[in-house]
Amino acid sequence: MDNLGLKQADLVPVVGDKTVVSRILNGTRKLTYSMVNPLSKLLRVPVELLLEKN
Repeated sequence: MDNLGLKQADLVPVVGDKTVVSRILNGTRKLTYSMVNPLSKLLRVPVELLLEKN
């Protein structure tokens, strides 16, 4: 995020809520499938990078 000059607030339109953004970045909440595609475009990373492997 820092490399792209993004702040947590820039993720709110994709994720939907400031609290959710904070929880995702802290690792206490997982991304939903509906968040992954728009977030991958915003961060300029492949979708696969954001998907958790079990």
